[in-house]
Amino acid sequence: MIIQKTVDALAPGGMIIIHEFILNNSMDGPLFPALFSLNMLLGTESGQSYSEQQLTDMLAEAGVRDIKRIPIQSPNDSGILVGFV
Repeated sequence: MIIQKTVDALAPGGMIIIHEFILNNSMDGPLFPALFSLNMLLGTESGQSYSEQQLTDMLAEAGVRDIKRIPIQSPNDSGILVGFV
């Protein structure tokens, strides 16, 4: 729902950027995103981290195109996805 609201607020050609603890597609790593997901599950009613494929699917469903992961090295294995409306 947050992704769709963000996309709806962007002008055509606008960019959406997601900086998140992105799990691998098997949902079992990297370590920090997996632990963060566990913490979200324990501390909230339905919180979790998402895999790159799940986030890409959510973005595409909201009408985002040219979705790419930007390679970065961070101390906590966070990741960045970008796309355009």
